Amino acid sequence: MAKESERRACRIMVELLALAHEHGCEADLGAAIEAALEAGRLPDLVALREQFRPETATVPDVVVELVPLTLYDELAAVHQVGGGVA
Repeated sequence: MAKESERRACRIMVELLALAHEHGCEADLGAAIEAALEAGRLPDLVALREQFRPETATVPDVVVELVPLTLYDELAAVHQVGGGVA
């Protein structure tokens, strides 16, 4: 029974560390864990995952204007006229 308790405690600790790392919430997660322990409760992994899950983000639209390829030819010609590499 003690072995199972140790295994469960290790699993909880690893999951808490992973949560803190994946979401960059070490300080806030630490405060939540401390509050639970001070209240005489163990940290609730499900509740903490929900509390610290990332906000749903939308991917912004990115508009890229491509320049005409002839501009690259002009740049290459200017570099060649300039006299080579310094």
